Amino acid sequence: MNIIIKKCISVLLLITFSSNYVFALESNITTISGPSPMNISTTDAHTPTAMTVLETEIKPEEYILGANDVLVLTISKNTNLSHVMTVTPDGKLFFPQGGSIYVAGKTITEAETMAKKLINEYYIGVDYSLSLQTPRNFLVHVSGEVKTPKFQIVNPISRVSNLIELSGGITESGSKRNITIEKDGKTTTVDLEQFWTKGKKDQNPTLSEGMSIHVPVISSEVTISGEVYKPGRFEILPNETLADVIERAGGIRGKASLTKPVKITRMDTEQNKKAYIETNLRTVLSDKTSSDNISLQNRDSIIISSVDDAQKLIIVRGAIMGSLKQNSTYDDQTISGGDSQEKSIAIPFDDNSKVTDALYKVGGVTPYAQLKKAYITRRITEADDTNKTKLDTIPVDLYEILINKNYENDLTLEPGDILTIPSETYTVFVTGEVKSPKSVSFNKNLSLMEYISMAGGPTTRAKMGSIVIIKPSGKKIDADDLDSIHMIEPGDTVFVPELLVKFWRDYVDIISALSAIVLSTFSIYYTVRELKK
Repeated sequence: MNIIIKKCISVLLLITFSSNYVFALESNITTISGPSPMNISTTDAHTPTAMTVLETEIKPEEYILGANDVLVLTISKNTNLSHVMTVTPDGKLFFPQGGSIYVAGKTITEAETMAKKLINEYYIGVDYSLSLQTPRNFLVHVSGEVKTPKFQIVNPISRVSNLIELSGGITESGSKRNITIEKDGKTTTVDLEQFWTKGKKDQNPTLSEGMSIHVPVISSEVTISGEVYKPGRFEILPNETLADVIERAGGIRGKASLTKPVKITRMDTEQNKKAYIETNLRTVLSDKTSSDNISLQNRDSIIISSVDDAQKLIIVRGAIMGSLKQNSTYDDQTISGGDSQEKSIAIPFDDNSKVTDALYKVGGVTPYAQLKKAYITRRITEADDTNKTKLDTIPVDLYEILINKNYENDLTLEPGDILTIPSETYTVFVTGEVKSPKSVSFNKNLSLMEYISMAGGPTTRAKMGSIVIIKPSGKKIDADDLDSIHMIEPGDTVFVPELLVKFWRDYVDIISALSAIVLSTFSIYYTVRELKK
């Protein structure tokens, strides 16, 4: 009896030990971590994250069969049988009674029709159906601008967007509109944005074996701001127009001005300069075939003006050329100063407009601009509860910006800013033997004698043959050497020297003076002599 009890206990211990060992082994298998072979996702393909959640019912006439699809053959009427069958790796479906059909690449409906002959050989007068029990799983590789490029486990009801979602989504620099699909040596391109915004399923196809998905870097994008519902950055495809981007930005808001032009800033990469384009918003919206609906380019910046923008101006004044660039004409421009060097122009304020943008619009600076002495006058609100405002002066080093190309100093302007560029001395000083020595306004069309005439003309003692031009650097140039290279310039001094002896009139004056001295001497001599007597 004791021996039997001991044997039973031994058997029970053996069973318990074996169960624990198997459980531990299974636990170790399911909790193995680390990189998987071929960088394959280890997500369970039968969970919702592996995309087996159906967006709609599977249609037998559309679903394409492949290796590892699990089908159910149901036979009814005189009998009631169900057989589970799996498509083999070589694409065949084997029936329990014998025989097989090749179903890879066929729809379920087509496979059902092909199975009719085999079923009729074994069953007479029965009904049958072939249905999908479990979709197959396979690997598709996704590369490029996704957060986790790798092989992913997917199935035939998975779409391109599902695969990208499994890979962590598209990076900030990745394209959503130019995704490539390669299969069997052929490449197609899809635009996922069209699927997300308009539900176009042809732009988000289902996946199949042998596919490779690549998400490239965005090659072309524009920004749109102002009176649109969804301002921001938008990726564009070749030949997309202004109207296309306005539509993608949600359309224009109620305050959008149909009379003020749409402003487009375009970067000329060859010359590293900005170009400014304006077009009619009303025409763009009403006629997409019009020339106003221009095609956009990479890095274009679009501003849809508001009806309130008429009050937002920037004034640029001082040593500026004063000629507005083509395609940059504004109804609000005011130019003062006539032909003088000091000018003032009011231009509309644009969002994110820089100092260089404003200078471009007014034609740039003159050669006499004091680049290191430019400044912005800005009205700012006091940081208290009084809401009082005061004028602030902000220095702008145009020499660093324009000459040294240091664009960190290229400040962003605000509505109401006044940008002032002082001018170097713009006069010519005429001195020496002239009747009214003074500074005369520079005019490149004036001759040397005309400058002297504006100073009252020469005196009678002017030595006209020895006039000297003194440059700001101190260099002296004889008037006889003036030519197209050496000419009178702003800041020059015209010096008219004195003639020490001037013909017979000077000699007469000298003799008269000497005679007066001699006569005075003799007069004093004789007077003293008489007093001594």
